[in-house]
Amino acid sequence: MGKITTSFVVWVFAAVLGCAESVSSDPAGCQNAADCNDGNPCTLDNCAGAACSYSIVDGAECEATSPCFVGRCNETGKCIQTADVGKSCGDGEACRTAGECGEAGECVSAPREAGTSCNDGNLCTTADSCDGAGTCQGGNARVGVNCDDNDACTVGEKCNVDGGCSGGNPIPVTSETCQSCSCDPVSGIVCVPLAGVNCLCNLYGKVQIVDNFPDYEVQIVDSFPDLEVEEVGSFPDKPGRWQIVDSFPDFTIKYVDSFPDFSVQFVDLPSGCD
Repeated sequence: MGKITTSFVVWVFAAVLGCAESVSSDPAGCQNAADCNDGNPCTLDNCAGAACSYSIVDGAECEATSPCFVGRCNETGKCIQTADVGKSCGDGEACRTAGECGEAGECVSAPREAGTSCNDGNLCTTADSCDGAGTCQGGNARVGVNCDDNDACTVGEKCNVDGGCSGGNPIPVTSETCQSCSCDPVSGIVCVPLAGVNCLCNLYGKVQIVDNFPDYEVQIVDSFPDLEVEEVGSFPDKPGRWQIVDSFPDFTIKYVDSFPDFSVQFVDLPSGCD
């Protein structure tokens, strides 16, 4: 976004240059032209004396909205779209010949002959052909071929007799001690930590306080893979430290609250853990 000016704008018309220039005063000032970027491809942005100025470049090329249009800047700094009549278009379309751009910016092309070989982009069909009206039609169904129905919650899909992809099985979704999990067709399995549960979740296991002073016992509950815990530092040397020693990757946990009440957290928390 360009720099927002808050005071005055003075327009100076320079007939010799064929452009219009605006000068704007800004209390914050600018350091360079980048500070003055107004996002308009039809202006030149300048910074001089801590003030931004914008020069309209009449006739400069700007971005076209489609292949059959050309964009040109006008004297007011707007990008005007004009049909590029006669320009070649449509080359490479499966069932249409290369055409020419028309006066309305449309691509005028002829359909290929019916029966012309094409590819409809569907893995589950073969021997596709043009229908004579410019559309590629699916041919024979590839029954039993592995395919993807674009549903992240299913696996094992196969091409069916209609040329579609179906028959997938739901992937298993398990909600564990610390999480509530569900499957989203786009994102796959999504797990949300449960509020009020006395444990910390991570990708490999959960740590839970099972005893308070004097034992400070910590155990791993419902983990994958099975993790072993050993004490590497203890009260009164605070903070006490516990090291998970049989894991991948290695995790470290520590006491974070003072005696006698305490909680446990991960020191080295892998990505994706809360």
